[in-house]
Amino acid sequence: MVNYFISKGHQSISFIGATDFNIDTEQPSMDVREWSFRESAKYYHLLNEEMIFIGSTFSVKEGYRLAVKAIEGLGEKMPTAFCVASDAMAVGVLQAFNEKGWKIPEHGGQKVWCFQKYKYIRS
Repeated sequence: MVNYFISKGHQSISFIGATDFNIDTEQPSMDVREWSFRESAKYYHLLNEEMIFIGSTFSVKEGYRLAVKAIEGLGEKMPTAFCVASDAMAVGVLQAFNEKGWKIPEHGGQKVWCFQKYKYIRS
């Protein structure tokens, strides 16, 4: 996903996801999608912790909450692309963008791409 955004000229990429749960250790752990995003962003020297938003569940509600946090926290420093860990979270992200008047792609050409089956917004 990071490769795709890079190929489209994006240099500021955010990740929205949630913590996984390791059934062997019964402890929270980094989700593989977050790990993959981090590794790819590091490879391109684009990893910015300020652009990573991690919640507790892969839900519409959590996607919405994290997108609002990104909008309010980053303001005009919003990235031009968002990698979202799940379909449900992507729905919440898009709802938040819509409710906050953050029109895609009018605000900096933002793109949202989900790791799962459905691609909600794509350039």
